[in-house]
Amino acid sequence: ISAKIVIPKAKIDGEIHKDRLLATIEGALKLSDCNIKDSPIHLMTETELDFDLAYSNGLVNIKELNVLTDGAEISITGEMLLKDSVNTNINVEGKDIDLDKFVKYVPKQTLRKIGLKKVSGEVDINGTVQGFIAGTVLPEVKMNVEINNGYIQNKGLPIIKNISFDGFLTNGKQKNNKSTSVTCKKLHAEAGQSRIDLTFNLNNLDRIHYKMNSDLEINLEDFKELIPDTIISGVKGQVSAKLSGKGILPDSLGNDFIDYLLATTELNLTVTI
Repeated sequence: ISAKIVIPKAKIDGEIHKDRLLATIEGALKLSDCNIKDSPIHLMTETELDFDLAYSNGLVNIKELNVLTDGAEISITGEMLLKDSVNTNINVEGKDIDLDKFVKYVPKQTLRKIGLKKVSGEVDINGTVQGFIAGTVLPEVKMNVEINNGYIQNKGLPIIKNISFDGFLTNGKQKNNKSTSVTCKKLHAEAGQSRIDLTFNLNNLDRIHYKMNSDLEINLEDFKELIPDTIISGVKGQVSAKLSGKGILPDSLGNDFIDYLLATTELNLTVTI
């Protein structure tokens, strides 16, 4: 592990009162030329941390911790109690996180394998981390995620544009797979003259319970490259569909699940040719 560290400013005050240590630290730190074996972190140009922290008898008060790096600015405030375990009460906020700047950290062979040519969009996050960290014990995480102006270009597929997403995820009070849930309040995407609007909810990662509603407008010409001529020649027309359903995902997807999906999904379909 190696890195260039520059501390342009720092102010440290401290005192010991009986058996208590009181301290404050305020300043900034810049990281560059970072290298970790088998990690793409060397691609990062520079990361700057601005901080204002206070310490008293094991309690760290994070008045301000701002992290500015390639395409992202993240702000952290709150408290951490450092004892035999760590007790957290932290707020996290990230604004205008640029997805395009993070693609460089994905291995090139992975991008080639999935055929990803370009991805972009702005991500906003805000949430809380509350509870103990010790061994396998994790804190409760609640996070709101919003994506705007999303764009995906993939080899052999139509360009997906105007992607927007508004969602919430948490690992729940029990802080495990069973209490984990993902809620999509809104997902919108367009491809050519086609669009999809979707909402869904997933609960219990050990045995996923799902609920979804979708509204689709599909222009068949947008997907003619994906439809073999032996099936349909000269593809033209419009498909309007509304789907809704709920159920439980099986461990493996087979014919039984297709029958189950058909039985638990409501579909309204209109085809115009």
